[in-house]
Amino acid sequence: MSVPVGMRGESKLEAQVKCEELVSHTVHITSNPNVFDPKYQAFINRVVDCAISIGQDVWEANGIKVSCAADYTIRHRLQERAVRSIDVLLYLMTIARKLFHLRGSKYRAWVEKARAAKGDSRLLMEGCDGWFADLTGTTVAELVEQRERNLDAALRSLLPYECVYWDKQYE
Repeated sequence: MSVPVGMRGESKLEAQVKCEELVSHTVHITSNPNVFDPKYQAFINRVVDCAISIGQDVWEANGIKVSCAADYTIRHRLQERAVRSIDVLLYLMTIARKLFHLRGSKYRAWVEKARAAKGDSRLLMEGCDGWFADLTGTTVAELVEQRERNLDAALRSLLPYECVYWDKQYE
């Protein structure tokens, strides 16, 4: 039974769908030699590779069923990498606009797809934070704080006792 459009909520796969749209749109528009001059093929390949890596990271992250802290960490890192890659792609889009003199409407549509994919990926990451808290009874912030304390203790144990902590001036 189908749900009326007005009553539909956000799908858990919405981030993946928007990333797939971003990848296919990027590949489609960059394959037009009338707009994207083939003499800049190395740059075009970089744009396409970046878009494909975003799609791969989101796809792989969605394939991980979070059942323990290690699964959460792997999934979260993939999602973070996808979001960072979208930022890189937005930068490459800015360069492409100047380099290939993209029309405003074509550029805006491309950027909107990237921003939509980024927004949905961030929402998905926040949802995973809730799953992690339910699974472990520990919030992500507490886990990060604990890891920082452990790293701090490990680094202090490596320093000679005369040394002052690295964020202070040496005497």
